[in-house]
Amino acid sequence: MTIDEVVDRAMAFIEKDQFSEKWIYTSKLFYKNKLLPLFTDKKEFDSKIIIHLIDEYTSMYENSQLSRSTFNSRIRWLRILLDISKGLEPKSHYRRKSLYKYNPSEENLLMIEKICTFAQSSSINVSQYIIASLRKFFCYLEEKNIVLESLTDEIIIQIIFDYKQTHKDIRYFIKALDLITRYLKSCEIAHLNLNLEHIKARRNESLIEPFDPDQISKLIEYALNLNSASGSRFAAFVGLTAFTGIRGCDAVNLKFQNIDWDRQLLMFTQLKTQIPVVLPIPNKALNLLGKYIINYRKKPIDSQDNDYIFMTLTSPIRLMKNHATITKQIQDYSKKS
Repeated sequence: MTIDEVVDRAMAFIEKDQFSEKWIYTSKLFYKNKLLPLFTDKKEFDSKIIIHLIDEYTSMYENSQLSRSTFNSRIRWLRILLDISKGLEPKSHYRRKSLYKYNPSEENLLMIEKICTFAQSSSINVSQYIIASLRKFFCYLEEKNIVLESLTDEIIIQIIFDYKQTHKDIRYFIKALDLITRYLKSCEIAHLNLNLEHIKARRNESLIEPFDPDQISKLIEYALNLNSASGSRFAAFVGLTAFTGIRGCDAVNLKFQNIDWDRQLLMFTQLKTQIPVVLPIPNKALNLLGKYIINYRKKPIDSQDNDYIFMTLTSPIRLMKNHATITKQIQDYSKKS
């Protein structure tokens, strides 16, 4: 089979199998920018190239150079290609497990399709997580023998309360309920006054326990001993936030002009409060920043990003948009240090 035939069949599989539009879009970009150049001299599909990529991305993930979501997305796509190249139907575990965990009746599955169509006509993005939450909701109705026409504001509030007792993260469930209430109001199926549009549900668990100074020093020492761009950036980022007390979102957005190296001062406007602050920077934090900037920081592809300090590690080099990778590294390094 040629590479084009394999990819065409893979795209047909993921498009019919309810993968999210965002994942399909990023998979196409990954094929065009990362995968296709490796097959420029070959017409036939070569599974060795795919296996090599899987090993490479696994190594990058283990060294905290890839986020978990990026790693899972790429590996899922590569394994689908491998299965199709062997003439196999891609395995069910490549699909979103949460989407298939709950199986409402055919009638309610049809209702979910109508709700999703309504959302698209209203320019509302429906992700895989929202679809999974819609399926959970209708399974709950079936279990409690509740019909849509009998839904009231009080029943929906009770459903949210019951769901929160067994789930830590209710963000997508709230979004699904908001979508359902909008649909029911527009079709006049139920009389509801509840407005869930502006409810911002958040995770209620702490991702990382607070660290004491000794633990922070061990994390930084472990990262520096890796002698890598990932370790150096981690040490600079954690050193800056730990020794000055600034938020991670503020560290991500720091520019060179925010640091007075001679007077050892940090001057910026807080992203959360919009309050200007001036803070002293200890020598240790400055040294960690200097090592990262001089030895490992690469010039970004967009010249406008060059004013910022923290960059991504892999090409194309861009501004680091958030500190999710640093959070993942903290979790990994704390187990190893």
